[in-house]
Amino acid sequence: MQSSSRDRNRGRETTACRLSSPSGLPRLLDQTASLVDSLSLPLSRQADALRGLLDRLCEQRFHLAILGQFKRGKSTLLNALLGEEALPVSVIPLTAIPTFIRAGDRRQVLVTFSNGDSITSASAAKVTLG
Repeated sequence: MQSSSRDRNRGRETTACRLSSPSGLPRLLDQTASLVDSLSLPLSRQADALRGLLDRLCEQRFHLAILGQFKRGKSTLLNALLGEEALPVSVIPLTAIPTFIRAGDRRQVLVTFSNGDSITSASAAKVTLG
């Protein structure tokens, strides 16, 4: 039952997004996903991908890749874009791995290791690796 409630909430948010967007892109993505669903072909994965794009568009989430050599100001640039010092800036390279930043109600750090294990902390200063 919880899943259907979540789908109804997403539907309301998506509807609000469609109505408020001057570009019409959310409406087009929603219509395309519905059309793909209506086809008698096994395309549910593609329809879900379109709905995922619609969700990201409505939530104003996107990926921005910042690439460059070590110590060239990438973290400083991101901190400036965010308007706060979210990433550490140091003489020693600290963000040499993919780093994802997303909005939330509170600050926290989630570290995911290559073996799938992860740790979460409310402060970057409290995360100890090893």
